Amino acid sequence: VNRSLPTTYSQHLAGRREELLIDAEGRSHLS
Repeated sequence: VNRSLPTTYSQHLAGRREELLIDAEGRSHLS
């Protein structure tokens, strides 16, 4: 069974969430 998949996937999700948070923060600073 592939055990590396869940870790990679959750890491990807965490990175995506951080990207969105940074993006939202940047936008709020701009406006």
